[in-house]
Amino acid sequence: GAFTTAEIDRLTWLVQHLMQKYNIPASRVIRHYDVTGKKCPAYYVDSARWKTLHTQITGGKVSGTGNTASSNKAPAPSAPSTTDKSGDAIYQAFAAGKWWDYVTNWGSGTEGYAGVIGKALSALRAYVKGDAKTVGYLEYRLHKLGGDYFNWQRDREMDKNGENYAGDCRNKFDGLQMRLVGVSGKKVRYRTHVIGKGWLDWIEDYGSGDNGYAGWYGYPIDAVQIEII
Repeated sequence: GAFTTAEIDRLTWLVQHLMQKYNIPASRVIRHYDVTGKKCPAYYVDSARWKTLHTQITGGKVSGTGNTASSNKAPAPSAPSTTDKSGDAIYQAFAAGKWWDYVTNWGSGTEGYAGVIGKALSALRAYVKGDAKTVGYLEYRLHKLGGDYFNWQRDREMDKNGENYAGDCRNKFDGLQMRLVGVSGKKVRYRTHVIGKGWLDWIEDYGSGDNGYAGWYGYPIDAVQIEII
């Protein structure tokens, strides 16, 4: 028979998670039937039923989670607040298979952060609100857990792959470097929360050389706080 709503929700989450993790296009999500001819899943051997299910699990919205993913590209982010002021740091993190809401600066205490405590982030998008000639450009990059630094990302500019964030939405990262360029008298100040270590010290820009970074090599980052000072 047909899958229940709960079964479809779980299936959709799993399929989209695997598509995201392994760069699997929707065209490669197939049935047992397509490979061996076995009537499995029997109810969805019917082409019309399969087309409906296939669309749902590869590009639909997962009920109750709000997570969407139709390819290996990051889903569309939520819009930042229209009340943000020029010079504010605006940023969001990709973790647990989705982009989370934008954060402005970091507020008071440790609650204003981008990410999910306990869930390693795998991408970061950040910029400074306002005219870059006045507020400067925010440049940042992530260090892959067990690997090296990815390329620098500037604000939300598109790179050669059509992406406007640091990271790859798949791998865990254990280091973050940021710098504010194109403006004098201002710096970016930031810190990371890492799994197994908690919140670490604040960093301004990224010190001298490649060793100035926020994080702890070997421990995944799960939250970030950023402000312009």
